[in-house]
Amino acid sequence: MFTKVTSVFAALTVLLFSTGVFFTADARPFYKGKRIIFLGNYPAGGANSTEGRIFAAHIAKHIPGKPRIIFRDMGGAGGLVATNYLAEAARPNGMTVGFFTWNPVAQVLKDPGLRVDYPDLQFVAAAAPPVICYIRKDAAPGGINSPQDFFKKARGFKFGGLRTTSTHDLKGRLSLDLLIGPENYKTVTGYRGFTPIFAAIHQNEVQYHTTSIPGYRRVVEPTMEKPGLVKVLYQYETPTVDGRYLRSPNLPNLPTWLEVYKMKNGKNAMPSGMKWKTLKFLNTLNSQLFRMVFLPPKAPKAALKALRTAFSAVTKDKEFLAAYKKAIKAKPAVIVGKKGEAIINATLRNVDPKMVSFLRQYVKSGGK
Repeated sequence: MFTKVTSVFAALTVLLFSTGVFFTADARPFYKGKRIIFLGNYPAGGANSTEGRIFAAHIAKHIPGKPRIIFRDMGGAGGLVATNYLAEAARPNGMTVGFFTWNPVAQVLKDPGLRVDYPDLQFVAAAAPPVICYIRKDAAPGGINSPQDFFKKARGFKFGGLRTTSTHDLKGRLSLDLLIGPENYKTVTGYRGFTPIFAAIHQNEVQYHTTSIPGYRRVVEPTMEKPGLVKVLYQYETPTVDGRYLRSPNLPNLPTWLEVYKMKNGKNAMPSGMKWKTLKFLNTLNSQLFRMVFLPPKAPKAALKALRTAFSAVTKDKEFLAAYKKAIKAKPAVIVGKKGEAIINATLRNVDPKMVSFLRQYVKSGGK
């Protein structure tokens, strides 16, 4: 009898070793009993903060261990202050998670304000909301009430920017240069975030701006568009690998910038040259990766795995989707894990040297 029991025990031991099933302290979820800080890289009240807080409010239940999550905003230098903090000052223990509107151009141009390479951060996930462009209606005599009014009459207005090397400023300037000419507007850059620019629009310090759909739904639509202060003109298009330029499904009735370009120049017209090539490159990148979730470079792999699992799960969470739709009137587009890593590495390590040279000169002429 003793021999039989011993044999059964031995067989169970072999089974447990072979399957890796052990009930030890190692099975405790990494984030059990912990608190995570989600760190935004723009001031509170802007699009980044709006979207980040929706994710933060719903993601915890999908993280093994169900930690407590706090969202904090750290604006400055066009989003670079918080980016540097995550890489240099945040403890790499998995308890600080960046929720950033990233600025890949800063790395391409070796902006001294960015002291980390994005591929060195650990990529968790990314969201890609569409971006709209709008202008005060009183920025031209007789008012701007349509895209046609804009490209025919808008002259001498000011575009509110963040930093000469920011993707926001560069896309704004490139699209305006191609549509109405660089001589017909001025760029006023250096605002600490979108919240100050929203205030500047209200105060008529600047008249033109661009923002992603969270900022549009939370601020622009209720406080500017509906009261009749601004006209929303167009959205940046999403370029596809087969040569198409698409509207976002979240803004099906708003024309793209390219469609407005064709309104002005003819239905078969296409922009060309390095400005167009650069704008298309930035639109291609931002249509996939815009709002980025990062961990510090040396954060534990267990943290990375847990967070990637959670961001995959939250996109199927009915409560999260309902909250996102209520606040933003859109569906989130999220990329998780290896796919995003591949895009980051492929994009930032293979930029056309001619484009880099062009951008260096273009940045020097910015912030008039």
